[in-house]
Amino acid sequence: MRALGGAEALRTMTHLTGLAECVKSTSVAPVLAAFQATTAKYIEAPEGSRAVAAAEVVAAALGKPDPKLPPALLAWSQRYVGALTKLAPSAHAALGRVLDPKASELRQLWAEGKPNKWPDAITNLQSRVTK
Repeated sequence: MRALGGAEALRTMTHLTGLAECVKSTSVAPVLAAFQATTAKYIEAPEGSRAVAAAEVVAAALGKPDPKLPPALLAWSQRYVGALTKLAPSAHAALGRVLDPKASELRQLWAEGKPNKWPDAITNLQSRVTK
């Protein structure tokens, strides 16, 4: 599996589905739901992917967007900057769970291939969602 991190990961089908919900939403509910899904005992890959995408939205609201973030999503994050910045601790925690090989299918999948930069990309994103 090729390492996808940051906005590159946003191009996957799972991410795009979740992000389409964001841009159409009149609240941060899709972002919050993505983080809440990571509190399960085991996080399936699609839920982990949505949490990564949601964290990118929070990073954008904090003024630390990935340069490749789609413009529509960046604009949406700026409309809800107040609510999204309050979700920064949830984003940080969700990414920590996504990085846990015992709790995250996504992490396990990335570990199957050649050594890659995926964990570093997620750690970088985790630092960008820190206020």
